[in-house]
Amino acid sequence: MEPFIIGFLAGLATLFISYLIGNPGSDFSPHEIFSRYTIWLAEERLHLLQTFHLYKKQYNDQLKNCNTKACYETVKLEHKKMIYQAAEPYFTWERAVGMCRICTGVWIAILTWLIFGHGLVSLIVIILISHLTIRVLNRIL
Repeated sequence: MEPFIIGFLAGLATLFISYLIGNPGSDFSPHEIFSRYTIWLAEERLHLLQTFHLYKKQYNDQLKNCNTKACYETVKLEHKKMIYQAAEPYFTWERAVGMCRICTGVWIAILTWLIFGHGLVSLIVIILISHLTIRVLNRIL
């Protein structure tokens, strides 16, 4: 029974971590506490594609037209969303470290197995239960 509970908790942990970094892979939100991590990964991908400078120039041009704090904050949030959306189709390994709930869930399940599990059967059960938890709760939430 223990691997089932560990798998369920690993799935919940995955969803919680995904929420903290801004729900990448669905409706990205730059308002979350650790969304800077998601933006950083997106910026790094755009640097590799050698297109980040174009987005930075556009951001600076928009800031020049702002006269109020509200305008500045709006431009800043829209820029973060735009950076994520521009980089999202080009993510590769980034999917496994936070951009995809399912991919990240596998790594979290393996990590929890390393800490709490015993044997190969336990690993498989933890990964499956974690995966099912993530899939079911994604549909509900």
